[in-house]
Amino acid sequence: MAAGLSADLLRQDDGDLTITIYAEITEHGDLRVTGQDIGEAASVQGGDETEYTAHVDSKDKEQLLRLLMEQLPSPRPAVEDEHKDRLLLQVIKQLYAGNRNAVAEVYNLARANGIHAGWFRWP
Repeated sequence: MAAGLSADLLRQDDGDLTITIYAEITEHGDLRVTGQDIGEAASVQGGDETEYTAHVDSKDKEQLLRLLMEQLPSPRPAVEDEHKDRLLLQVIKQLYAGNRNAVAEVYNLARANGIHAGWFRWP
């Protein structure tokens, strides 16, 4: 497990809205893909910040990695056990960098393929 690893997927500033999206491996070995929108346009509820996170437990990361790697063009990188977390973040970055919908797309991919994924949104 490689806690503390992260990959930036998007940082976009449109003046009245700043969007930041990143993927990380938590201290418990879980995958979190988190987005944060800050600015006047961030929340329809009158606030100036919205945060949303997709969460995949450590026990399900390998299955998600296999699904994501299927989307890569050949040749695909080899998967070594001690580097799976780094590879997972690398593949997520390759597939979702610059994508404003990355959090929802990772969540939906996991759920559509029988992987338990959690969703959190604030507010």
